[in-house]
Amino acid sequence: MKNQSMFFSVVLSLIVAITLNGCKKDKELFEQANTAYKQGNYSSAFQLYEKSCEKNNATACFFVGYFYNEGKVIQQDRKKSIQFLEKSCDMGNPQACNSVGVNYELGVDVEINLEKAVKFQKKSCNGNYYLGCDELSKLYREGIGVERDLNAAEKYFHKACNLGMPSYECEKYNQKNQNNNSKHSVGSFHKFR
Repeated sequence: MKNQSMFFSVVLSLIVAITLNGCKKDKELFEQANTAYKQGNYSSAFQLYEKSCEKNNATACFFVGYFYNEGKVIQQDRKKSIQFLEKSCDMGNPQACNSVGVNYELGVDVEINLEKAVKFQKKSCNGNYYLGCDELSKLYREGIGVERDLNAAEKYFHKACNLGMPSYECEKYNQKNQNNNSKHSVGSFHKFR
């Protein structure tokens, strides 16, 4: 029994060591891609980002989508761009979620799908990306893809501001909130924005 326990302990230690070594190599791969990009070696950067994306690096997938969108060192393929951005979003990259959401809202390289636009902006905002929250605020304020809801619009705008959205409107909104010392009415938020 003691030998069995020791055997499992050794096996577990080996598994952890192999996993950690793999994570280190994955991180190194992504860093190599960043270095190549900064040095202007876009072909190498793309290949390294692609390999890193295959190992489930969300940011690397975002960059692969960027390369396909721009047609940088590879043939431009906006459908592939969307696929990689969606993959990045599914792995938790809120910036990618925002990009995909805007594409679905405006019909850029995909058919307009307002339901998907709202879904992706919610993921972006839930990931604390202020542009996703601001975009979601707009969708609720204008009733695009969702029933018009000024309370939700104000909530998401406020979150965008709290996340650091650099906006004169945030300053104006916060100043107005402080001056009133009370909660704004939904109508005042609509007039404000």
